[in-house]
Amino acid sequence: MVLGDGVLTPAQSVLGAVYGLQVKTSVSQGVVVGIACAIVVMIFMIQSFGTGRIGVLFAPIVLIYFLCNLIIAITNMTRYNPRIFKLSFLGIAYPVLILTYLGQAAWLTQFPDQVSSTFYASIPYGDGFYWFVFVFATAAACVASQAMISAAFSIVKQSITLGCFPQLTIHHVSKKVVGSIYIPEVNYVMMVLTVVTIAIFKTTIQLGNAYGVAVSSMLFGTTLLIYLVMLMIWETNFFLATAFFIGFGFIDMVFTTANLNKVPRGGWFALAIAGSVFLLSYLWWWGTSTKLKGVVAAQVKMQDLLTFGPKNPKKDDAISPDDIIPVTLTGGKAI
Repeated sequence: MVLGDGVLTPAQSVLGAVYGLQVKTSVSQGVVVGIACAIVVMIFMIQSFGTGRIGVLFAPIVLIYFLCNLIIAITNMTRYNPRIFKLSFLGIAYPVLILTYLGQAAWLTQFPDQVSSTFYASIPYGDGFYWFVFVFATAAACVASQAMISAAFSIVKQSITLGCFPQLTIHHVSKKVVGSIYIPEVNYVMMVLTVVTIAIFKTTIQLGNAYGVAVSSMLFGTTLLIYLVMLMIWETNFFLATAFFIGFGFIDMVFTTANLNKVPRGGWFALAIAGSVFLLSYLWWWGTSTKLKGVVAAQVKMQDLLTFGPKNPKKDDAISPDDIIPVTLTGGKAI
């Protein structure tokens, strides 16, 4: 499911960001799709430089993007619903993302019919600030894509180590960070799948259904794996680990079951990618395990070699001193 999320996150993030062109201009959906595909290709093409070098460029982009969100959120809350602004600064929602959602909620109280374009439609201060936010929102979408692509590389590397994935070329792109890797085959396959995904869905509505199924399923899977690690690796107290699993697992299951109705409306795509990767991993593991068993069974043991000769050699078969060929001490050649 992580690999599926690695395909859906760039598609959803970039397409959602580029959609802002339609809010202020009359460009067609085809143009939006084309620009999104071009940006996605660019993101995957720069992966060979490594996460460390790319992160130097992405870090200030994320900072500016969050500052823009903060400005928009405070403006919307003070203009459209001051009560939400007071509530947030009393300690309920300090983080910028929460403030962003509260600001959008305040804006929707006055414009409830513009749910599909809330983020861009709620940007204040005219066209200049709008295009400034658009540029950094698109760049921030690339950052979100980068995070999932790097995660996909790590998951594949671990699967290869466990013998659950075909052997691929792994490039270590950092001399300091061991986990900074680049896998060309995975990168290009994900790039093609992401472009195909954008071309098929075209809008963020159905694509959001697939994205929601992938994220919620991945959250529950992560909670389950952490629970197993707590029991088997960390040897955490059973009741404490179970309490953790019940608490967080319940929340994750609520989101997962809530997204089940989205499966026929695009959510099937995320399940199809996850199922395909699982099938590939299982077949590779089964094939290599069967091959290893065959190789072990065909090996000739030392005990079997000893049984090939006579059990009770005759006296005449013994080696006599006359059969020994003398060898010089210097040349190593027989005389």
